[in-house]
Amino acid sequence: MKKKASKKILKKAAEKVGARISARTVKAKAKVAVKLVVSATVAVRGPGVGERVPGFALVDQSGKKVSLDDLLGGGPVVIYFYPKADSSGCTAETCEFDAGLAELKGLKGLKGAGGARVVGISPDKAGLVAKFATKHGVRFSLLSDEPSASGGKAGKATPLTISAYGVWGEKSMYGNVYMGVLRTTFVIDGAGVVVRRWDNVKVPGHAAEVLAFVRGLV
Repeated sequence: MKKKASKKILKKAAEKVGARISARTVKAKAKVAVKLVVSATVAVRGPGVGERVPGFALVDQSGKKVSLDDLLGGGPVVIYFYPKADSSGCTAETCEFDAGLAELKGLKGLKGAGGARVVGISPDKAGLVAKFATKHGVRFSLLSDEPSASGGKAGKATPLTISAYGVWGEKSMYGNVYMGVLRTTFVIDGAGVVVRRWDNVKVPGHAAEVLAFVRGLV
């Protein structure tokens, strides 16, 4: 009798432990699922293919204000967002786009419209953008969307245009988490509608890939 009672006690104890393990497993899976949903939500931001991009009016390297409307009505427009003027990666990306500029201008573009155009946007101050463009002989518009333009202190406020395009987000380096530009490129048509978007851009060969895509639109 004692043996049977002991077996019953052990069985109930095992069932309780199993139930606890199952409950923990369910909770763990639920947490993972929530994290996955949040990650997916964060990853899809700003205008996507088939959507119109937000308007803007920003100063370029010459001090001239350039608006989205100034760029529309012709061929396709390449808008690329880069983190920091004159950093190694951003310099390489900008110079590669500049190298392909002549061919871009010569393309007829969407629906037989005029040549394609390129515009770069960063959160750098206008003065830094001007120095960057002069140093590397950049022949297209580089626009300044510095955070202070939103009414806060530089470095703490959010750059409005960059944020509107969904490319201002959390980044990390050497264990430090901070807000910055998520390197992204858009190709829009003459009406301002996105026809292609590249996220998490890797600089080597990117400009050539964009040029090949635009070439395929003609």
